[in-house]
Amino acid sequence: MDEIAASGIGRVSISLDGATPKMHDGNRGLGSFQAAMMGIDALCGKVDFQINFTITKRNEAHVPAVFDLAEAKGAKALHFFFLVPTGRGRPEDLISAERQEELLMQIDREQTERNLEVRVTCAPQYSRIAQQGSGRRAGGCLAGRSFVFVSRKGDVYPCGYLPLKVGNIREKKFLEIWESSPELRALRARDLNGRCGQCGYSEACGGCRARAMAKTGDFLGPDPSCNLAV
Repeated sequence: MDEIAASGIGRVSISLDGATPKMHDGNRGLGSFQAAMMGIDALCGKVDFQINFTITKRNEAHVPAVFDLAEAKGAKALHFFFLVPTGRGRPEDLISAERQEELLMQIDREQTERNLEVRVTCAPQYSRIAQQGSGRRAGGCLAGRSFVFVSRKGDVYPCGYLPLKVGNIREKKFLEIWESSPELRALRARDLNGRCGQCGYSEACGGCRARAMAKTGDFLGPDPSCNLAV
């Protein structure tokens, strides 16, 4: 850990799938939770660390306990990720839109009482809920607006969860892709379809474009994980 600290690395991320060995090891393999805790204990006082927690139907009840664990262990931050049904993410593991709304409100309440940097990823509705609740500013979906994903082959995607190739940096300059891609332009314009396009929070939120694509086949379609869009 002294070498990590001396190298200039500012923060290390530790992924947890639950606040107990049973829940975490069910996803990651026997002994994974203990190994993660050993890593956290080794980092304490030497290198800042954050805990990443992906919320699914199996572990959503662990949110309060994960807050407690992160604070007790001295984490600098706690980042919540909401599952996107792509890659190994299975649709049957998704929580309902109603439950997501409840959890986002719970996270917003908790973050005001905790000594933690709290961030929510892949649930842009949090920006609306934070505005309505704590008044905290939170960004909506940033895919194609402030960042893109570039694969090892040079393929450019609006985000790592959205299988929508918009160009390749080996065939075209990145700046040209960034400025001229019709898909990226549509994302920046929030030129959305369905309920997301009619929503008064479309600029602040924008819905998860990856979930919209997975559910409807339209990357500009309504986000099925939003109470206002279903």
